[in-house]
Order: sequence, then C-alpha cells, then structure tokens
Amino acid sequence: MASNLQDLYRRSDSQLYGAFKHKLLSNDEAVALATKIDDCLYAAAEVVDKHCLWVRRFYADMVVSAIFKGSKRSFSPISDRYLYTILPLIGSPGWLGHVRVFVAPFRALLMRMLTDFERACDGVDLSPHTAVGLRRLQDLELELACTHKHLFGLQAEVREQLDRCGKYSQKMALPYLRRVVSQAKFHANVPEAFLENYQNGVHGVMTAIGKYHPSIGAFAFIVDIWITNKMIGGISNASNALALPERVWKHKRLLDKHQNKSVEDIAAAEGVNSDLLQDSVRLLEVRNAAPLIEENDENAERLEAYHDMNAADDENRLVLEDQLRKYTRKITKRDRIALSLVFDVSLFNDVPELDVLRETARQLYIAHAQQH
Repeated sequence: MASNLQDLYRRSDSQLYGAFKHKLLSNDEAVALATKIDDCLYAAAEVVDKHCLWVRRFYADMVVSAIFKGSKRSFSPISDRYLYTILPLIGSPGWLGHVRVFVAPFRALLMRMLTDFERACDGVDLSPHTAVGLRRLQDLELELACTHKHLFGLQAEVREQLDRCGKYSQKMALPYLRRVVSQAKFHANVPEAFLENYQNGVHGVMTAIGKYHPSIGAFAFIVDIWITNKMIGGISNASNALALPERVWKHKRLLDKHQNKSVEDIAAAEGVNSDLLQDSVRLLEVRNAAPLIEENDENAERLEAYHDMNAADDENRLVLEDQLRKYTRKITKRDRIALSLVFDVSLFNDVPELDVLRETARQLYIAHAQQH
C-alpha cells in the first residue's frame, strides 16, 4: 500500500515538474500548427477521394446528420450553412478545397474519418492466393469501391499523414501541460485525484486542438475552456476530489432572479457570501462555455464577448507565478518578500504584514541610496 502511494507521488511529481519544460506558444504559432494539421488531413482526404467513395460518403452522412439532428451541436466552428450548399459539388474538381474554406468541419471529424478508413483497410496485405485472403480482399474492394492494390497504397498514405498530424498535435499540446498541471493541483489535494484530473485536462487540450478555428478566438482561451470543462466534468462524474456543490444551483436561482445586478449587489440583497456566489458563477460559466463554442451560430461576431484575446498574457502570468512558487519553497521569508516585490507576485504565504511593510521600506531605501 505504501509502495503504491509512493509510486503515485513519484508520477505526480514527474508530471508537475515536467510540464514546464516546453516553451509557450504564441497564438500565431498555434494557428500555423493547426494549419499544418489541416494540410495533412486534406492532402490525405484528396488522395483517398481520387480512388474510392469513402470521403464522399462521409460528407453525405454529415449533411444528413446536420439536417435531421436533434441537438444544437454543429459540425463546424464557423457555421453549418455552407454544409448543404456544397453538397452538389461533391466529386467535382477541387470540391474538398471549397469544404475546407467555407465549411471548415472540425478537424477532429476529419481525423476520425481518416482513422476509420485506415482501420477499414486492415487486411489489404492478405495473400489473394488463399481462399480466405481472396474472399476478404473481394469484400474490401466491394465495400470501399476500390481495388486492393490501390487500397494498400491509400492506407500507407493515410497512415503517414495521420502520423504527421500526431506530431503537430503534440507540439500544440505540450506547452499547455503547465496549465493542465495548474488546474489539476487546484482541484485536488491527493496524488490519485491529481493524476485523474491531469488525464482529463490532457483530454481537454486534445479536444481543443480538434475543434479550434482562428475565427472563434485565441487558441489559449479555447484550450483553457476545454481543460476546465473536461476536468470539472470528470470530477463531477467520478466524484473523486470535488463534487459540484449543491449551492451552485441555489445561487443560480438568485442570479436568474437578479439578472441586471452585479454579484456583490446580489450577495448583499440576498444575504449570501459574495465569494461563494462568485465561485458559483465561475462553475456555471465552465459548465456552459464549451457548448456555447459548439453551437451553430450564423453570426460569429455574436461570440465576440466570449473571446479572451488577452489569454496569452494571463497564461504567462500564471506560469510565472507557478514557477516562482515552486522555486521559492525553501528560501527565507526575507528573500521571498524581496522576490515578491521585484516580480509583483504574492509569495508571502505566512509572512506577517508588518514584515512585508518593513522589507518594502528597506528595498525603497536601498534603491534611493543607490541612485545617490
């Protein structure tokens, strides 16, 4: 039992400190990597479309689902409007280029479509000289409307492009592991819960990569939404370290009752704790943010209020604070105060306020003396 617990601590520590090895991405770099992933996906799709009907069937099924679906979920981060208008162009020269520009289906859908094709081609290397092999190859040719010789090459091409997508996705994901770690620590106080939250957070990063489009805001903002969404969802479903408090729903009724008032005013009017009410607001936003991003909205500008173009700056600040706290755990109180004043970040912990004021005055005196 003790050995297992020590192993959990070692694994959690490894993820904690390993998350800071990868440099941050600028939004332009994230967009460039997402574009490279799309280049690979559409290159593979075009090759497959030249030799079989797999891609066209996938697109037709997507249109049918969009027409008859019973939910508000969309197939595109832009709009489903052009999904139907491009349907008559299926099979014409360059039709996939129109799909990429005007429809821009979630890249996660394209990844799944190509992965399913690659798996469907399993068996194309069977020998046609045996009865079983010949029957299997004939079934594949009939199912995919393509000769097994072409299928062998298509499978190799799709596999190569998916491998490239995996490498680009990893480059997009690794810089955000520090954000996953930060949120995982916030929602857990034991290694088991931390590791569970960490896995859910990584899933959130990959979901963001599969759904991201530059038109919906900064990549860091979308990642943050999905990390928190998946983590809170996992906590709620598994009831591991933190369950969504029942007070959230009581507070929601108060918020709905006073829609035009600030949180502080509502707390004062209803006699509830302002901090708890603000925390309930945050949890409700986490619960609702991701579905909002997925909704089919003809007017993208309506989502502008939900775009945090300063997310990269916030991310840098959080990373700085996390790293400073990690590196200053064993230094003296005076040194912590000095670093806090230099970097404008709170590392005071249990330092009395009088000591903080005294050290502030000392630093000001030193700076004044150096200038004179």
